[in-house]
Order: sequence, then C-alpha cells, then structure tokens
Amino acid sequence: MNNKITILLNWYHKQAYSFPWRNHYTPYTTWISEIMLQQSQVNVVIPYYILWMKKFPCLADLLQSNIDDLLFLWQGLGYYNRVKNIFQTAHIIQDQYNGSLPNDYNQLLALKGIGDYTASAILAIGFNIKSTPIDGNIKRVISRLYELDLSSIKVAEIKKYTSNYISDTEPRYSVQALMDLGREICTPKTPKCTTCPLSAMCLSYKNQTTSIFPIRVKSKIIPTY
Repeated sequence: MNNKITILLNWYHKQAYSFPWRNHYTPYTTWISEIMLQQSQVNVVIPYYILWMKKFPCLADLLQSNIDDLLFLWQGLGYYNRVKNIFQTAHIIQDQYNGSLPNDYNQLLALKGIGDYTASAILAIGFNIKSTPIDGNIKRVISRLYELDLSSIKVAEIKKYTSNYISDTEPRYSVQALMDLGREICTPKTPKCTTCPLSAMCLSYKNQTTSIFPIRVKSKIIPTY
C-alpha cells in the first residue's frame, strides 16, 4: 500500500463520519443507499433509508412487497423512477441471480437504474472489490490533486488517477474516504486545505489554484430569436 493511501485511510478511520448505511455493509444495503442518494441530499435520505431497512432489511423481504408499498415509503423523496427501478431490478436479481446482486460490473450495469457510478460503488463498497466510482466529490478532489481539467478528459482517464488513491485490500474505505474528503474538506468554495490529509501532495494547494480547479464549463448562451 502506498503512502498516500495509508494517509487517506488513517484520516478516514479517525474522523469517521457516521451514516446508517455504514453500520452494516452488504451489496443490497449499498445498492439501496446509492439509489436513494442519486438525486437527494444525505440528510434527506437518512430517515428514508432507516425506515426502508426496518421494513425491507434484505432482498427477500423486498420481494414480498408490491410497488404501491414502495411508492408510499418513498413519498417525499421524489424522482419516483428510482423506486420503480428498484422494484423491477429486485425481481430480475431473484430470477437471474438467485436473489443475490452479481459482483460483475457488466452484469450490474445491465440492471435497471444502475449506471457506471452505482455499479462501481456496489462493487467497491458493497463487495469490497477494487473499483472506481466517480461522483462529484471525487471528481473535485482528483481535479485539485492533479490540476486536471476534467472537461477535456474522459471518465476512464479520471478513474486511472483516482485508482492511485484506492487500496487493493480496503477499497470500501478508500472510496468513502475520497467521498468524505470532497464533501467535508475539499468543498467547491473555500476548501479547508489546512486540515486536508492530502494537502502535501495536492498541486492545487501547492500552486494556490483551488479557486480555478475544477475548471468550470461555461454555460452556453441561450439564443434569443
């Protein structure tokens, strides 16, 4: 394990931001939490996640429900296609994978409602398999660490840079550490660089370019006719 990963993991285990989906790791709990978090803020999701796990602690319990039960439980969280996809995917998992989420990226990607980020997060966090989910927080951290213009490179390239900070043996915690770092320390405005565990290896901190990176893509001007 390289030094930068060790520093990141030590920071993660010391600061220990607590969320209910970190109390017990399974592919199922990771899947549900990541779908809920897709278009909702963490603090909004927490009570929904807790209630969901009380009613449907595992896939077998979820399969005993119907879509109306799930929609009622989801009420207020919005973007209801997410829960419809959960319902359909749960039955696909039962029929095609004997009731267990597959630990294969391409098989996960073929399931409804699961894209590149969610498939990678399920592998890394749920299965503890080295994988590289790229969300907004991780993008920002990596952009500043390497002074990368993310608008000019593909996600696959961002993943290569990110993998330098993901442990082979503890990918679950490495990924969550990067997420926490982006959410709590490496924020879009006024990042807390002096408390960042990776400041010594951060090009943006060294060159005082944290206000520049990540480079913001200018919105196209809407023409007036």
